[in-house]
Formats: sequence, structure tokens, C-alpha cells
Amino acid sequence: MKNFITISLALFFGFLTGQTDAPKIDKQNALFTIRGHAGVPAGLSSNMFRFAFKGVYEFDLTANYRLFDNFHMGIGYRQTAFKNNPDYFTYFKDPKTTFTIPYDTRFMVNSFIINLGYDKFYSDKFYINYNLQSGIALSEFKKVIEDTTVKNKPFQAMKFSTPFIKAQTSFNFIVDPKLCFNIYLGYQSVLFNFDPRSPRMNQYDELREKSNKHGIAWLSFGFGFNVLIDKKTK
Repeated sequence: MKNFITISLALFFGFLTGQTDAPKIDKQNALFTIRGHAGVPAGLSSNMFRFAFKGVYEFDLTANYRLFDNFHMGIGYRQTAFKNNPDYFTYFKDPKTTFTIPYDTRFMVNSFIINLGYDKFYSDKFYINYNLQSGIALSEFKKVIEDTTVKNKPFQAMKFSTPFIKAQTSFNFIVDPKLCFNIYLGYQSVLFNFDPRSPRMNQYDELREKSNKHGIAWLSFGFGFNVLIDKKTK
């Protein structure tokens, strides 16, 4: 949460700076916009989670309506995927059979989004979007190797749902009256502490030694697009 507040304040300060220092561009975005992004997440807050899992992909899609000026609100969906750290978790040796099983444990997060944002135009072809999102995240550890040793007891749930918050900013380049592309940077927290017993990894000493003071959160970076519908400009 502390990291989220810091990043949110940084984005908000950037928004205020843009309002005061940049020349006024009297331009409105489309009344309706379909906004999508695809990128790669990287664990940020909990050192234990960051050691256990590496980001694979993230994508989202939202439908938005301009309320007034360039403030917009919308709803959407995002999926984020992590995979066990391949540099450490390679094979699991079953203590009963001595068989080795390759690790392929996943952490999947399906977020249902309520989106609130503002588009700040700096020219007819370029604007920055400042975004704040919240909603419900349905999270699940998949393809778990169900180790039953005492270190993983009592067993913890592999599925859970929690609120989430996300701050995001994107740099948008209009290439057509109905289309623009962007690069984005975001920070999401699912407001839930990582427990290595959920993916049955708590038997590893090196993992247990990592700090776990903060909830599961990640940075994401990637590219996106906006489809501009019923475009109106001033």
C-alpha cells in the first residue's frame, strides 16, 4: 500500500505539473473510447513473491465514456500471468517416490475493472492519460505441485478474491482520426499478502528467508491502443 500511495502521488504530481506548465490545448477526446493494453508485469513489493514468481504477460480492455471535459469513466477486464521463477524452481523431487517433476506453477489474476481517467492534450496528435482503477481481482495458483510436507501445513487456499487498486499513465500518439497508439506504465496491488503455502513452496529455505512485509503488487510496462468512437473536437 505504501508503494501504491507513493506512485499515485507521483502520477498526480505529474498531472498537476502538466496542468500548470504546459500550454492549454482546447481539445476533447472521443465521446466513447475502447482502450486496450498488453505488457509484462514485474513483482515489486513482497520480496518473497518477487523471488517465487516472474511476470509473463498482462492484457486489458476497457470501454469508456467521456463525462465532461476530458474526464472519462469505464468498465473492463484485465488478465495478468506469472510463472514460477525458472532460475530456482526447476524440478520437484517427490520424497516418497524420488521421482522428479518439472515446475510449471502459475499465478493468474483476473481483474474486473472500474476505470476513472483524464486525458491531457499537449498537441492535436499527442496526449497523456492519467488513470486510476479499482475493482475485484480473482486470483488463483495453477498447476501446483501439491507438496504435503509439514512446512506447507496448514494448507492455504489456492483461489481467492480481493479488491485491487491500480494507478497507470500512458503516452498516446494519434495516428488516425479514430485510432491512437500508446506506451504505458502501471502499478497494481491486489491488497493480499503472499503466503508460500498456497502454491506449496514453503519447504524451500531460501524462499522462507525472504521478507514478506507487503502485499502482492507489481509494475507493468507495455503498449496499447485507443479506438476513438463518435469523435468530437473543439
